[in-house]
Amino acid sequence: MWFTEPTLKLIPMTDESGYRSSFAVTDRSSRERKAIRTRRMIELYFSISSGNLENLKSMTALEIGTGSGEMSRIFATWFEKFVTFDYMDFVVDSDTRDALQGVCLRADANRLPFRDESFDVVLFQHVIEHMVMREFPEELYRVLRPGGFCLLASPNRVNPICEVSHQSVFAYYYLPKFVRSWLLKRKGAIEENVSVPVWGDILRTFKRFEITDITWKVLRNWKYVNSGGVKAKALSFVAKFCPKWLLRTVSPTQLAILRRLK
Repeated sequence: MWFTEPTLKLIPMTDESGYRSSFAVTDRSSRERKAIRTRRMIELYFSISSGNLENLKSMTALEIGTGSGEMSRIFATWFEKFVTFDYMDFVVDSDTRDALQGVCLRADANRLPFRDESFDVVLFQHVIEHMVMREFPEELYRVLRPGGFCLLASPNRVNPICEVSHQSVFAYYYLPKFVRSWLLKRKGAIEENVSVPVWGDILRTFKRFEITDITWKVLRNWKYVNSGGVKAKALSFVAKFCPKWLLRTVSPTQLAILRRLK
């Protein structure tokens, strides 16, 4: 077993009392599309690093932030071994509960309940903005195997359309705090006492890792990542003429690969 604590409890999937609808996105179709985009972002990284995507099926993977579990049930089919966890949310759809039985845990990212060097891949998407960082960077380094990588995605607070608490508030991080609080309250959203990172924060926080910015690569290949469409084709075309720094600035999402070298 990967787990350092044999008494660790599985998430009680029949209990909805801890479910936070304000953070977990439950729409299945949008989650399925995002899962496909995740797969294609990994493919783009392998093309950069000259890795072998065929080895993905033999890898062991961890997802941080189960949420509604709609993406987790798809991720579980990609890898030889897969486990997902969340700190508070519960999976509420019955089909998804069945699909994730035995691989969905309740745990704290600052104290990962797994043995050293347990995983080849960690999926860490749009979770960092909900966390208070303490031991997590060291914990992530500990559970990744040498050569393993983490796909990190977070909102980009430099972009005026950056989302906060899954709510679109234009220029949120450019507004005074009392205005931000008032706007979120009007939307019925929870104001979290954490901060969306800028790129420099990611570099400092995960300094033990080799960090590859794939934001520009994803935007320039958005036609492929997003399965086509007129808007996706147009974005891919325009992005090919933009410098990398500009793409990172205007992108609503920051995307990075954190690789453990040794």
